[in-house]
Amino acid sequence: MKSAIHEIKILLFLSLFLLISCGKQNSDNALKVRIKDDPESLNPVTFRSKTTRQLLDLVYQSLFSITLPNGQLQPVLVEEIPEILVSDSGIYAHIKIRDDAKWSDQSAVTSEDVAFTIKLFYLPDGELNGIINRCKFIENFKIIDKKNITFKFKYNSPELIENFAEFYIYPESILDPQNLLYDIPFEKLKSGINNPELKQFADVISSLNFLENRESISGSHAYKVTEWLPGQRVVLEKKNNFWFENAEENFLKAAPSKITFLVIPNDFSAIIALENQQLDILDQVSPVNFQKLKRNEGLTRQFNFHSIGSYGFTFMGVNAQRGPLKEKSFRHALSMLVPYVDIINVALYENAERTIGFIPPHQKDYYNGATELTPFNPDSAMEIFKNKGFFLENGKLKKNDENVELELIYDKGVAEFETVALLLRDGFGQAGINLIIRPVDKNVLNENLGKMDYDLCLKSLFGGPTAFNYDYILHTDFIPPTGRNYTSFGTKRSDSLISAINYTESKEERKDLLWEFQTILYEECNIIPIYNENNNIVVSKRYIDIQLSTLKPGYNLASFKLKESDILPD
Repeated sequence: MKSAIHEIKILLFLSLFLLISCGKQNSDNALKVRIKDDPESLNPVTFRSKTTRQLLDLVYQSLFSITLPNGQLQPVLVEEIPEILVSDSGIYAHIKIRDDAKWSDQSAVTSEDVAFTIKLFYLPDGELNGIINRCKFIENFKIIDKKNITFKFKYNSPELIENFAEFYIYPESILDPQNLLYDIPFEKLKSGINNPELKQFADVISSLNFLENRESISGSHAYKVTEWLPGQRVVLEKKNNFWFENAEENFLKAAPSKITFLVIPNDFSAIIALENQQLDILDQVSPVNFQKLKRNEGLTRQFNFHSIGSYGFTFMGVNAQRGPLKEKSFRHALSMLVPYVDIINVALYENAERTIGFIPPHQKDYYNGATELTPFNPDSAMEIFKNKGFFLENGKLKKNDENVELELIYDKGVAEFETVALLLRDGFGQAGINLIIRPVDKNVLNENLGKMDYDLCLKSLFGGPTAFNYDYILHTDFIPPTGRNYTSFGTKRSDSLISAINYTESKEERKDLLWEFQTILYEECNIIPIYNENNNIVVSKRYIDIQLSTLKPGYNLASFKLKESDILPD
């Protein structure tokens, strides 16, 4: 009890400190956003977290971008989306950098910057230094002149050009002022050149840190980082001159003069900050808190509440290497004991919908809506159990005089999972199965999954509109310890489909392949889909031109425009 009281006191102290800190930020026109995690080092090349990406998306730009609210691919640093040219000699695309695209110092973005960026990912021992290669789809390139470059690709696919949206273009003059990479041929870097000077350069890139060298964190977007207090806040301010300030394209607009990201790991503290109007945006609000906030009349006068479909997918994972769970029929019977409707209505407050797998129902191009959803049906589940030699005795499901008992583990940090787990226990109980529920820390959960030391798990995964590479999580080659296929899912056909999905050049063919793959995944029941969750977002009514989307984080901060009546004098 003393421990619990101590924790509450710490939370209240942190909340009070937060409000004092936030209050200092409330006297300007800053758009205030909550982030859960501190943004690492703000290193633009080696970042890992989604939080850091959210900030750097306002500092750097890609050649192309999947823009909100419609999730359409748009040219950003280039003039237009290129045509893919397929010939006997290979697969090509030619792009032209926009004449008006400029860096912070008003120098032009050039094809040399693009070439430097691609070479950067191939630095010797780059991955050891945290430099992830995000452009392996590029086989080679040729600079035509300062504004034109031609790419040769390793393969063709419906989303080939969208791969460019995965990485930023970096200014060569800032990150490589000595032009170390300029004269080194791309083929030589790809072959794994052994050069101590280049390895040292990789060390320099991996050590970039805003706190030590803020000038190195500079891109072509409208914003620059002006302040970072680790563990408290990051402040971005709009540049005086940015190249697309007067652009006609609406998706390039940048409205807020200042954006303050407040580091608030604790949901309780974030809600207090929102209630005290120290935040303008709060996303990923748990369903229970979302409903509580909506019942607060004071908040409904100040904020709008949005529940937007997302690419978040929650499922019950089944360890198909253990006991009766090895049998597909047993797993199928378990899928009939999941009270889907009650989970969505009670645990999620109707802020979710059923799905058959990783692709959400709102992604209509690829979602297999023809697959019939499994109903909650304990009677049918019992018929399957009886056919496999199980029987009920004194309300307990047994086989060979042993009670059927399963354990469900889940991340205790996900608020709604507690209610989901309790509803699952009730559902399993209707077939006589004793379901032991065990909430654990996230790192313990991942450790158990990695060792295949579990029966059932509750887990959420987040993808995107082009997240179709299922190798590492669903191919049989990646069953632990070689990968993250924690449920041992896979058949010869599903393995072949995963490869075909990755390399098909036709969108229609990809749709057919994905539909078949979704059917197999649903029927095998190693992964039992429960719901596609919504992203619950609260936004201040002080702002207009709000662009909300199914894409993470669910909004485009650059579009938020403060109402004239709410603009404070300088």
